[in-house]
Amino acid sequence: MFKRYTEKAKKAIMIAQEEAINLNHDYIGTEQLTGIIKGLKLKIDPNSKIFSRCTLCNTLTKDIAKKEVKKYVPPHVFSTKTRFVYCASCKKYYWRGTHWQKMTQKIQKLSLNESGKHP
Repeated sequence: MFKRYTEKAKKAIMIAQEEAINLNHDYIGTEQLTGIIKGLKLKIDPNSKIFSRCTLCNTLTKDIAKKEVKKYVPPHVFSTKTRFVYCASCKKYYWRGTHWQKMTQKIQKLSLNESGKHP
């Protein structure tokens, strides 16, 4: 199962499993993510390409012109957002809305907690 993963990815999976076992969880949550960040000594920049893959199929997304998405996104989104990306594999459209904002805040909080600072 692990043959296709890099050594760093294998280590992340092992750390997550160990953290879940230690916490008596059957899922990977915030505590496990903090363990992965710590174990792999990750420095996470939310402005990097951290959200560059489709959440459904993990395919790289591509920028798409705003005029191309009008019939695929809610009217409010179309009128308030300027940048959109598209997954050619599953035909899903993404934009920086509230979900993106919440995920960015969570990642920043995890990173700050790992560095010993509290948000």
